[in-house]
Amino acid sequence: MLRRKPAFQQLHLRVSNAYPVVLICRHPNEDYFPVPGDATIAGTTAWVGVCRKNHIRKLAVIQEVRNAGLLDLKCLSQIAVPNVARVIALYHQKGKFYATYEYIDLDILEIGPLADKEIANAFLQVLRGIQRLLFLSIGFRIDSIRVNSSGDVKIG
Repeated sequence: MLRRKPAFQQLHLRVSNAYPVVLICRHPNEDYFPVPGDATIAGTTAWVGVCRKNHIRKLAVIQEVRNAGLLDLKCLSQIAVPNVARVIALYHQKGKFYATYEYIDLDILEIGPLADKEIANAFLQVLRGIQRLLFLSIGFRIDSIRVNSSGDVKIG
């Protein structure tokens, strides 16, 4: 008598959100130093920094979060969508809140000209990010739609 293998079963795995590090009584300047040259992002108070740890050396955007209550910071930490920039750390010092999130290389307008299929794919990724941000009642600016080095469109 032959035995058959059981059929493939679908696993329902639940992936937990990775919460960012929360640092109290610490300023982002202690962990990041500004990129040489013009490290500020036009039209915002955000600046680009490099991690001071030698083994990491990742770029990040550091921005002061104004009027940040605990609920706003909770919403920031719940963003775990591939089309939204990942929050790395939250800082609090002297009544000011700072958010550090992943650096995204290119502006969406810098990658043209694109074929119709590529434009449709970019819009699909943007709509996924917008849907999640609107669900969490988080506002964003159109110029924050950017493209990372692997071609993923992100809002950040």
